[in-house]
Amino acid sequence: MSIKTLNGLAWASVKARNGLAVASIKAIDGLAPNAGYLISDDLEYIDAAAAASGGWTDAGTPTWAYTTSPAPLQGTYSCLSNAAANSSYYDFTATDPVGIYFMFSVSAISTTPHLCRFYNSTTELFRVRAISTGAIRIYTGGGTTLATSSSAGLVANDTVYHLWIEATAGSGSNGSLAVSISTTATKPPSPDVSSLASTHTLGLSRFYIAVGVNSCNLIADKIRVASSAIGSNPT
Repeated sequence: MSIKTLNGLAWASVKARNGLAVASIKAIDGLAPNAGYLISDDLEYIDAAAAASGGWTDAGTPTWAYTTSPAPLQGTYSCLSNAAANSSYYDFTATDPVGIYFMFSVSAISTTPHLCRFYNSTTELFRVRAISTGAIRIYTGGGTTLATSSSAGLVANDTVYHLWIEATAGSGSNGSLAVSISTTATKPPSPDVSSLASTHTLGLSRFYIAVGVNSCNLIADKIRVASSAIGSNPT
């Protein structure tokens, strides 16, 4: 099922493939269908065609309907990005500030995998990576390091995590980023890593599922994007 809003009016459609219903939730023109979300997607797609119908654009061949443990991270299916060339992105109306939540698991933190990347159209705004110590590192632009979490061991291989991000664009080098991580859906009371020196000056309009490296699996699920911070146990 695809549930969308257009000019303030909600509409829904159901599409079946191979006898199975395909579910997706997407926002058009910045009007969110669920609790103010710009993206509210549980990635319950049976194949790439279904994901495309749900608003995703593949680069290479990410694996939809992924179920190899620890997938699915929730529900029936997850999405797998298993090489730098295999990713998928979702476009929506540029928004600032922005709050982000999603679930993920990675298989090889020694490769310094991307956990997520965010763009305004084709301009990269910021990214979050795990590094070999298990710490989280945030980057601005195309990859300039902003900050690394003081705690190592925040990310381990083949473990399911919940990630929250708050981002506000700046006017030069004063944008803000804050990232929190947990093994449960309860949001930590304070960020694990943050910075007030991001160089991004544009609103977020593209969410990437992209591991960014080879020889590592990034599994993603339950993606939420809103125009304000997202809290614990998002619907």
